[in-house]
Amino acid sequence: MYWCSADLPFFLNRGYEITAVDYSTEVLNTAKEKYSDSSVTFYKMDAQNMEFHDYSFDFIVASLILSMFPILKKICPR
Repeated sequence: MYWCSADLPFFLNRGYEITAVDYSTEVLNTAKEKYSDSSVTFYKMDAQNMEFHDYSFDFIVASLILSMFPILKKICPR
């Protein structure tokens, strides 16, 4: 899974199936335009209440995102 940010290009064209999530429609639309030729799947979703099943991803990249959440236990309970 990937949050829509500047690091996305580092993961493109490496055989990954990328899921990009952001709460902002504006950020998602910009990312969709910028990476329209890629195999990224974009979702508008709140990271504090994501709708993915447990263990849906092999790894998660969330650069500089944890500082934005006042309640970290809900995102990373362990």
